[in-house]
Amino acid sequence: MDVKIIVDENSLTKGNDDVIFGKIYISVGDSPFPDKKWDDFIVVIMSWWNEELLKIMDSNEKDYQLNFMDGPYEVVITRKPSERLELECLRRGRDKNVVLSRGSCSLSEFSNQLIKATETVIKVLESSHWDTNDIRILKKSYKNVQDKREGFPHSE
Repeated sequence: MDVKIIVDENSLTKGNDDVIFGKIYISVGDSPFPDKKWDDFIVVIMSWWNEELLKIMDSNEKDYQLNFMDGPYEVVITRKPSERLELECLRRGRDKNVVLSRGSCSLSEFSNQLIKATETVIKVLESSHWDTNDIRILKKSYKNVQDKREGFPHSE
């Protein structure tokens, strides 16, 4: 596997408006995307990513997106036969998108990475005693992934 989802559990901060920020990136091979120091609305985007994982596990669509809230960045995931996923890390442009890196992994490996990253974030949120609507949404999407994964034949 050459795809990892990295969160910096020591970087989570809560703003006055109850928005949680934190460092998160996707490592494709040796390439961090968008950047090792990328700071974003970590709770919101992890909710989106968990919902997208549910779609990958549940549907026959071919393409899926993992969006970042800040910046022109997204990861396009293409589902291939044998539960393989190909990822393209893109910088969206006005006229065209630029592929910054590519990688692949199994659906099981990807789900393990997202679950591990989500668990890390939830642990920090709970130890900080933070409770916001965004956090409740993240916990619900995480539970839905866990429930779906239990019946998924290719999970490890």
